[in-house]
Order: sequence, then structure tokens, then C-alpha cells
Amino acid sequence: TRLGKVMSAKRYHYEITTPVLHRVNRESAYKVDTILHDLSVENNPVESSRVKLYNHLSSINYFTFIRDYENAQAYAIDLLKSVENDPVVKSRSNQAGVNMDLANIYLNTGNYEKAIVHASRSVELFKPGLINQLHAQVSLLLAFFRNNDIKNAEKVLRAACNHRLIKSQQDLLMVSRLQLLRAAIAFKSGKSE
Repeated sequence: TRLGKVMSAKRYHYEITTPVLHRVNRESAYKVDTILHDLSVENNPVESSRVKLYNHLSSINYFTFIRDYENAQAYAIDLLKSVENDPVVKSRSNQAGVNMDLANIYLNTGNYEKAIVHASRSVELFKPGLINQLHAQVSLLLAFFRNNDIKNAEKVLRAACNHRLIKSQQDLLMVSRLQLLRAAIAFKSGKSE
């Protein structure tokens, strides 16, 4: 029964998050409120750490998508406690992912100092050389940039440009994004490139 509940929660999580990857308006494609309600109802009687993980991930994605950052932040903070302390869901990758979610929430709410803390933690926790670490570096770069800490933004930009996916030109969209960020840093610092 518990495995069935976890599988349902996982399926619901992917039903909520997958459309965004394909640039589909997930609110019209799926009945998100019903899915989130089903997840929370399933979470109560089972008391499963994994169901809670998927429920919270779904809620974070949904509330971030509709720009309800207050609710997204509440779910992310609660989930961070779980992935740091609950042995069932405790892992470096879960901690890194939740920290990156929090960094992005704080970027969107203008709390750049907290964004720096969580993005830094995310960069440390993700495996070096993988795409998630690169995304965390970009979040950290943006947090420093928006916090007017150009020196540290440049430092993170150099680290991101030395990432294996950038050096090998495997992700051309990210290469272009970093070039744009380099230009923004140069403009803000008064340098000409």
C-alpha cells in the first residue's frame, strides 16, 4: 500500500512538472489543484517520507510557476529540513536541489543575501561537472550580480565558464547565457569588452 502511495505521488509530481519542460501551460493541461489536494490527502494517513518529498516538490514547482513565492518558500524550507534530517530522503542531491529551489525563490523575491547562501550550498552539493551544478552556478552568479557584488559575480562567472559543459560547447544555450551575463557584468562595472 505504501509503495502504491509513493508511486502515485511520484506520478502526480511528474504530471505537474513535466509540462513546464515542454513549455506547455500546465494549469490548463492538468488540474493541478486537484493533484495537490490528492497528494496532501495521501500524505496524511501514510506518513511516508517519500510521499512528503514528492508532495512538497510538486507544491514548490506549482507555487513557483504561479509566482506565489511565499507558499513555495514555506514548502521549500520544510522540505529542506526533511532532506537534511530524515534518513529516508536525506541525500546530497536532494539537499542540493532544494537549496537551488530556495535560491531561485529568494532571487525572485529580491532577498539576494539568502539566495547567495542557498545557491552557494547548492553549488557545493551538486556533483562537479554535471548540468545541475552549472545551473546552481548561474543562480549564484545572478544572486551576487543583483546584490551588486560584482567581484564575486565575476569569480563565479569564471568558474562557470570553466565548467566542462561550457568548455566543450555541449550546451550552446548556456554558453550564450554566460556570454550575456559577462556583458551585463562588464556594463555594470563600467568595463568595455
